[in-house]
Amino acid sequence: MDAIIYIFNNTFRLLRRQWVLSLLTLLTAAAMFWLLGIISLASINLTNLTTQLESDLILQVYLRKNADIDILVDKIRKTNWVSDLETISPEQALESLEERLGHQSNAMRLLGENPLPWSIKVSVNNFSNIDIMAKALNSMDEVEEVVYAGAFIKRLEKISSLTNSGVITMIFLVLFITSLVIFNTIRISLFSQIEEISIMSLIGATHSYIAYPFIFQGIVLSGLGSILAVLGLIYLYGAGVRVFQESLPFLPLVNEIMVLLKLYLMLILFGIGLGWVCSYISVSRYISVTTKPI
Repeated sequence: MDAIIYIFNNTFRLLRRQWVLSLLTLLTAAAMFWLLGIISLASINLTNLTTQLESDLILQVYLRKNADIDILVDKIRKTNWVSDLETISPEQALESLEERLGHQSNAMRLLGENPLPWSIKVSVNNFSNIDIMAKALNSMDEVEEVVYAGAFIKRLEKISSLTNSGVITMIFLVLFITSLVIFNTIRISLFSQIEEISIMSLIGATHSYIAYPFIFQGIVLSGLGSILAVLGLIYLYGAGVRVFQESLPFLPLVNEIMVLLKLYLMLILFGIGLGWVCSYISVSRYISVTTKPI
């Protein structure tokens, strides 16, 4: 118990004695983990959006004025790429749009007469056939326009791939910068205590007993940095979700508590683990120097 009290007391004594360096290390670690969290959230949201759009596999077909919808439905059903279709009247389309817009739906009433045409939702049996189906629909006389997310999904997949690469790059950047800062902070702490450590070694203190306060110093700085980063992410992402839901209600953002908790917990554990590893390496490398007799 005395050893545990000594370790914690000495850890916080090191932090207080070098408070400027400790604060800079803490802020650097927090900034790095925050950037990693931002890129990870962007990657999660892009992957989720791409998966959701691919799972829908829907083409929205808008008819020309006075077009016979029954004839068009028969033509569409004869193709080989349709798994399902649904006809939507102008009244149904307007009601659905007002429901999705929420409090912004009052603007639709200013238009007077319903401007929305008849439309058909066409579900494709395979995402690879969506471009072929779109061309077939565009060639039909009754069709005014075909709207689908095929090109958009392909762009999203490229962007999602880039963000995933960005996450991997950011992990290495965080590892390098945070490790370098913590490594040097612990090294400075070791050499600032070289006389005290040498005396402790002479009177029989083990290397582990000497090293633990410095290891805990790194864990505290990196762990607190990751916690500060997570708190910043919770505030910023929560505010961002609210803004997007109000201004862009069509854009789905990941807001599941368990998904976000897993990400935040991983960041905190990553911070604690990184602090432990960096401190351990730094202490192991320099403890033989600092424990030599003066």
